[in-house]
Amino acid sequence: MGPGRGPGDALLAALGGAEVLVDGGRREQGKGWCGPEGLGVGALEVLVATHPDADHYGGLLQVVEEVPIGLALLSPAFPQDHPLVQALEERGVPLLFPHQGKPLPGGEGKPGGPLAPSPAGHP
Repeated sequence: MGPGRGPGDALLAALGGAEVLVDGGRREQGKGWCGPEGLGVGALEVLVATHPDADHYGGLLQVVEEVPIGLALLSPAFPQDHPLVQALEERGVPLLFPHQGKPLPGGEGKPGGPLAPSPAGHP
């Protein structure tokens, strides 16, 4: 949900000093995420796109254009020719496509952990 914008398929969280945006609502909501009245952050440490439905990734296209992003975590359901993947690649944003059981890298010398248990219960 964006500030003063009503419900939307997005979440902005501050985690240990890092700003993380999960999804971005519909394309028309993207303009509300950017600028001084939008996110209120100068950069995102991590952008997460949970799946390629327009009501989740559409607003991220505007965010990618206007906000520096340190890392993007995209669902493996995003094809390589998807507009969000292409926009992130054009901006030089590092991309990961984590999936169940795959460990995520840790930060600042910390080990990562699995995104979720693997189907067999082993990472």
